[in-house]
Amino acid sequence: MEKIIRQMSREELDDLLVVTADGSWARSLMHRGIAVALDETVSSDETALQEAVGREGAESFICPYAVLHPEEMAYEDFERIYQRQKGIPWTILTTERCLVREFAMEDLAALEELYAWPGITDYTEPLEPHEQEAAYQRDYIRYAYGIFGYGFWLVLDKKTGELIGRAGIETNEDCGDGEAELGYVIRPDRQQQGIATEVCAAILAYAGKELGLRRIFARTHRDNLPSTALLRRLGFAEKKPERSAENRNGAGRGDICPEGEIVWYERIL
Repeated sequence: MEKIIRQMSREELDDLLVVTADGSWARSLMHRGIAVALDETVSSDETALQEAVGREGAESFICPYAVLHPEEMAYEDFERIYQRQKGIPWTILTTERCLVREFAMEDLAALEELYAWPGITDYTEPLEPHEQEAAYQRDYIRYAYGIFGYGFWLVLDKKTGELIGRAGIETNEDCGDGEAELGYVIRPDRQQQGIATEVCAAILAYAGKELGLRRIFARTHRDNLPSTALLRRLGFAEKKPERSAENRNGAGRGDICPEGEIVWYERIL
């Protein structure tokens, strides 16, 4: 196999994903910029495994991936492993009008334009200044997407490709096993068109079927009537879960703004 790889062009290597149980070879391939998945089904060399994966923190979960029984995996699974290592954002789902995918650094300017719309941050935290936001998003791609496989995603108009909002699910320190929190924001000129309902309903279905989550929380201001109506349409019921004091009003990055009374909702999937 190494002989074949040495004969391949750079373009061909860029399109390649190698699945191997040889930890030393995996490490060599990584150093050459080749996407790798480590087959732990047949590998018993734990030292080589650790060296290849570089298990000194969260990076071990990102590059390369470790897989079990690759012969039983679907093509889409390998495609996502390849995309993650090449920095290609995952397409999460599509609806009738929208495409939901991960954020990429090339989207930062469009994201800043979205948050510049009047009223967009009335109930949602604003972005940081450009350099700080860029640093935050780089870490988010690496750790939130890379480790959990989900997070806050972009909502694009399927016809035009325009960024018209964000939505997704996140896990925080107050979420138990099988739990996450739903968040959403839609561009003001695209509100009251059923887009939030369409997208969030699809995300909830994805969370249950694809991610195996069992309970989803959401929070909104008491006076944010459109958001309250949306949650009720989606099948949420008001129920304030036990939260740590510092998070009770939404102190986390990207959360609902802390001013005003926060109401918690939940839905069992």
